[in-house]
Amino acid sequence: MTRYRFPPPRTLILGNVIAVCALILLLPDKMPDWESILAQSLRGAFAIMVVVVYGGALIERWCEQKHGQERSPADLNVMAIFLVFLAEAFAAGHAVWWRWEGKLEDWTTSGWWVLAPMVVVLASLHLVVNPGSIDGRIPKRAMIALGAGVGLTCLLFGLALGLTYQPIMR
Repeated sequence: MTRYRFPPPRTLILGNVIAVCALILLLPDKMPDWESILAQSLRGAFAIMVVVVYGGALIERWCEQKHGQERSPADLNVMAIFLVFLAEAFAAGHAVWWRWEGKLEDWTTSGWWVLAPMVVVLASLHLVVNPGSIDGRIPKRAMIALGAGVGLTCLLFGLALGLTYQPIMR
């Protein structure tokens, strides 16, 4: 038994909401480069910490499993958490490197920027369509949310594409 008692979850959630709101209200419009690099470095360091912890758990879970045995829903959730934070670590490292190199214009259209969001999409699919996470089936709400997410993505892509290019007819 530990001598420390953790606060109840509601208190933790309220503390997180207050911290995020205070951060949003206190942020300046423009930050010096050193502050941005510090924030991205912290983001990357903590993401790497989660990748190491969950990567080890993922390797243990997958090595312990016998050949032909199905994966448990917890395995897919661990994989999703690992992928999200791997993408975060990559994006933070890429952002720091980009600033360090002098914010090269060529990098803004680089295909490497797309890697992190696509890995997050893959991890999201692991979490949403995880068979067996609720009574051995994919929840109906998860399938509706997945369809809504794909539909919203298509709508936003079409809107962005339409606003980017001018019509040929006058």
